Amino acid sequence: MTLTGLAEEYLVRCRPAKELVHIRDAGHFCTFTQPDRFLAALLRYVRPLAATYCA
Repeated sequence: MTLTGLAEEYLVRCRPAKELVHIRDAGHFCTFTQPDRFLAALLRYVRPLAATYCA
């Protein structure tokens, strides 16, 4: 766990393979507090990458 600002600075250096997705009202437990939004983010950002590498 880290501050959002530090995570954003780090991710800028890791592009294009990383993306920071803010899930509103979720905190560190977004898989439990906002499961629909978490799944939508996985489908939008991770699934295309997985399809590329697993094809």
